[in-house]
Amino acid sequence: MKNLTYKNMLKSVVVLFAIVALSACKKSLELDPISDFATDKYFESAKQAEGALYGAYRRLQIATNQEFIYYGEGRTNNVVQGSKSPSSNTLSVLSNTLNGNLSYSRWDDYYSVIKQANLLIKNVPLMREKKIVISD
Repeated sequence: MKNLTYKNMLKSVVVLFAIVALSACKKSLELDPISDFATDKYFESAKQAEGALYGAYRRLQIATNQEFIYYGEGRTNNVVQGSKSPSSNTLSVLSNTLNGNLSYSRWDDYYSVIKQANLLIKNVPLMREKKIVISD
């Protein structure tokens, strides 16, 4: 008799726990991912737009770190190899023999800059339409 009561109580606790756990899942499943942001909720103040602009400048700095000189002047006859032994990437750029295996041939960082700029171009005018004050 004692075992029967213990089993009933254990079943009741398990069922109660399952009901609580399953009812709590609905709310957590409706959360927005924290690894990404929704632009329709982000551009709500001038500080947020300014932060996005600073982010775009930072992405541009990352993209043009040292490779920038190589993409422009480095591929012309205006740059001369110095006394230091250049890397294979630098030699490939200076001799204009780029290929897909070189780190200087990656355009991911530039596309990231373009994406950030496009977000600003799209959303800042919408902020003005919403009468959010932005200094010019």
